[in-house]
Amino acid sequence: MKDCDAGTLQHMVGTRLFKLAIHNSPLAALTRTGSVLDWVILARMWVAVTGLTGLGLIGAVAPAQADQLSTEDRAGIERFEGVWDVRSMRPPRGPRNRPPAPPGNAGAASRAPKVEGLDGGDRRVYQLMTSEGRAAFDKMDPRDLPTNNCRSSGVPTLAAVPYSQAWSLEGDVLTIHHEEFDTVREIYFDGRPAAGPPTQLGHANGSFSGDVLRITTTHMKASLGALSRNAPGSDARSVTERYWLSDDGQGINGEITVDDPVFLSRSITLRVNLVRAPDRTEVLGFACDPEASRRHLE
Repeated sequence: MKDCDAGTLQHMVGTRLFKLAIHNSPLAALTRTGSVLDWVILARMWVAVTGLTGLGLIGAVAPAQADQLSTEDRAGIERFEGVWDVRSMRPPRGPRNRPPAPPGNAGAASRAPKVEGLDGGDRRVYQLMTSEGRAAFDKMDPRDLPTNNCRSSGVPTLAAVPYSQAWSLEGDVLTIHHEEFDTVREIYFDGRPAAGPPTQLGHANGSFSGDVLRITTTHMKASLGALSRNAPGSDARSVTERYWLSDDGQGINGEITVDDPVFLSRSITLRVNLVRAPDRTEVLGFACDPEASRRHLE
């Protein structure tokens, strides 16, 4: 035999095994009598059944993602399971020393957005917005707010409004069922990437370290009410939630940080506290009439 490198030898051996496998299979007759298209279709079916991938004759199909949680981390996350009630929220805050006004907005931080029905959190967020963010806020129509159309505006507001939340872990997915608008979020602990176009709730990946549950949400579409109760956010924003249990396990302390390089001059952070709901508490449906929800705007 002539000298050959390892790659050539592997190819020769693989080809030989493949011919032997085909010769002794139901495909043998088809290779002599069937059309090329028929042969390809049946070959694919036969490979799927007999597992030629195990022989190294064809490229392996990517396996389903396995759980990424260790036994210890899984036990830690399971302590968060149950129904929780949001009891308090500290509105979005910026730094103690107010940052310089964005270029072209000198003195604008003292202005309020030209929108009715805003709360203190909205006004504080407005002070930290870029020129583009303030322009979007000024021209927004409250009738277009998701919450005025019986839809959730997503995080951060969804995580902090005073309604119940049911947390449950199954496999590598933490599901949080929010009472507000009967909204369900799924947080993945296997590192899977986002798929499809951006959505209102976005794509959430989780991790657990040092008794702290961390949720990072990205892949959200631009929306009103995305930075605070009313403030709009761009599709470049991300939200990071950090949660840890109280010493007695009957409360959750949370810190939620929002970054939006398009609409915010810096990140904003709000804090939230949850308490464990009484036994047998359930998160039920959320009745909402879009027409009634907009009546206060008339």
